[in-house]
Amino acid sequence: MKVKLKSPHMDIKQFKLGFSWTMLFFGGIIPLVRGDLKHFFISILLSIVTMGLFWVIFPFFYNKLYIKRLVDTGWKPALDKDKEILKNYGLATILFV
Repeated sequence: MKVKLKSPHMDIKQFKLGFSWTMLFFGGIIPLVRGDLKHFFISILLSIVTMGLFWVIFPFFYNKLYIKRLVDTGWKPALDKDKEILKNYGLATILFV
């Protein structure tokens, strides 16, 4: 499932919800490339602690966490359809009501 978000600067980008294949194959590099330093350091640290097992589990959650961070920093759904998708995934905040 994909969702389009509008940035505070009115840029529109499409993001994928659900499993992150790129996170599975490239691990902690993906949060670094996306500028998500918090999850970069978390993934590196927990991958070391769990001897790599974390990189197999984290792709199930990463896209949702990344989109939640974007929404919390001011990104909004581009269309009403995108708003409904975010509500279904539990990512809608009081700002969308």
